[in-house]
Order: sequence, then structure tokens, then C-alpha cells
Amino acid sequence: MRWSWTHARLALLALAFFFEHFAHDALLKEFPAPAEPIGTPETLPLLQNVPENMRNPANFLKWLVILVGDLHQPLHWLHEHDYGKDIKIRYEEQTYTLLDFWENYLPKHLKHKLETGVQPFEMDKDYGQHSKVWAHKSPTELFRDWAKEVAARVCVDVYAPMTVNHADGTRVENPFTLTDERFEQWVKLAEELLQLAGERLGFVLNEIIEHKRHKEAQKDGRALPSRKVAVVVENKAADDPQGVKAAEAVAHTKGTWSSKGAANRIPMPMMTGGKPDIALWYKTLKVEERSRTRNTALYNLCVACILVPLLLFVFRWHLSIGGGNLFSLAKVSIS
Repeated sequence: MRWSWTHARLALLALAFFFEHFAHDALLKEFPAPAEPIGTPETLPLLQNVPENMRNPANFLKWLVILVGDLHQPLHWLHEHDYGKDIKIRYEEQTYTLLDFWENYLPKHLKHKLETGVQPFEMDKDYGQHSKVWAHKSPTELFRDWAKEVAARVCVDVYAPMTVNHADGTRVENPFTLTDERFEQWVKLAEELLQLAGERLGFVLNEIIEHKRHKEAQKDGRALPSRKVAVVVENKAADDPQGVKAAEAVAHTKGTWSSKGAANRIPMPMMTGGKPDIALWYKTLKVEERSRTRNTALYNLCVACILVPLLLFVFRWHLSIGGGNLFSLAKVSIS
């Protein structure tokens, strides 16, 4: 299947536009040049329909968050079958459009990672592995990579199993009868994309914080020598016992995380005495400082190595001839 470049390009341009509104140009130049530049526009035509008082950083950040989340709804990235509206799904004696099934039915059947047996440290490790790769690319290039990845997943994991060979060619079966096995596979895919969306959004927001730090330093006439990257989540309970105690008090008062009814509540790990073991959940981001490139400093050094000796030579020569106006001396030498 073909990637819907018309829709996807608009979304990517909007993502790049909103991100670069918060970005520091000098930091963006630290990343390798992308093989296929996105070409971030100076303005977004769609914003012309938005009241001017709403075109502010707060809303730009809100729309950026929404777009990063939308990036992980796979049907939104392929225009075939009108993004799934033209395909009918039959499941448990009910009929849905494919898009409606993914947007309304599937989300009600997703499970929390704790319910599936995935422990917090496993999710932390997952983020750490991903962030180390993401940290070497500009976020605007990452948006394109993520979009292509999600588009590939919907081709392979959603449309391919629905495709049937016929005498007159290959096409998606419509209506398509969904089996329980395929349903569970789609649930697993949705849960995986949901977690990726959270990890990627957290990474992008941390990048924005770092760009903000450098922009503020530039306003003060400084250039920061390093770039901070949030690479992994680690347990910091031992470093902040008072914070753990405060969190334990809040958790003990509320009892559980969820308030949607006892059947849907997710129990927290318990310590002796029936109190939640907040120490297992008290985390912080591990931040690495990475030295920035010295290209600008080397350029200035090279200029200084040539310019300073040349200026000293000219000044000494000027002194040796007794001084005077250099322009006048030039005119005399010409005549």
C-alpha cells in the first residue's frame, strides 16, 4: 500500500512547524542533515482559520501533543479506503467500519501493562533503549521516521490479514469477519502503539525543555557547551526518602490508582502492613550531558590564526613607516 503523502505531509509539516517554534536553531544544527529534508514552512495555511489570539505557544504545544498522539493511530496515515471508513468489520454479531472499530471499540478493550504482567522496570528499559537511538536525530526527522513506521504497521498488521486473492486480483475483503485471534493481535498492536506514543511524546517534550534552556542562555549572551538528553528512567527512592513518604501518604489515602470501579482498579504493589510500595514507582529521568560540536569554535580559531598575525604585520609595518593615514599613503604611492 502507498503511504498517503498528501495527508501525511500536512501532518508532518504541522509537527515540524510547531516543534521548531520552540526549537533553538543552533541545537538543530547539531544533528546530521536529514537525507530528505522536511522543509518546515514559515507559516501554516490552516492556521489562517484560527483566531489570532489562539496562535500562541500554549496552543502550539497542545496541538503538537495531539499530533504526536494522532501519529500512532495507524489508520490515520493511509488514505486507502477513506482511512478505513469504507471497510466493514463484523465482530461478535456486530458491524462496524474499520475506522470506528479502531477508534471506539478497540480502546475499550486495551489492558494496562500491569494487567498483562509487564513490570515498571521493563517499561523503563524499553524507553531507555529507544531514547538512545532517537537522541541522534533531529525531532523533525524522527516525526517522518515514526510516521513511516506506523504506516508500515497498518499495511502489514491490519490490511494484509484482511486481503484475499481473487481471480481478478488481490483486494481487501469487505465486509471482513474478524476472528478472536485477529482481534487479540489488533489489541496487542494498539497497546504497543499507545506505549510508543507515550515514550515518544515524553522524549519530544524533554527535547523542547532542552531547546528552551539553550534559547534562554542565548538571550543572556551565553552559549551552553553541552546538550542534556533524558536517556533512561531510574529509581531514585533512596535519594529522596521524604518524597517517597509524601507519595506513600497520598497513595494510601486514595488506595488505588483508578477510580472507575473496583472491577477496573489496578492494585499497586503492597508492602508489609498493606501500604503501597511507592519506592518501586518513585522514578526520575537519568540525564546525560553530551558535548556540543566545536565546529564554530574551530572556525573562529582558524580565522584568528590568519587574521591576527596579518593585522599585527600591518600594524608593525604602519609603525615602521612613521604612521599616518593609510589612505593618504596609498594615494601618494599610486601617484
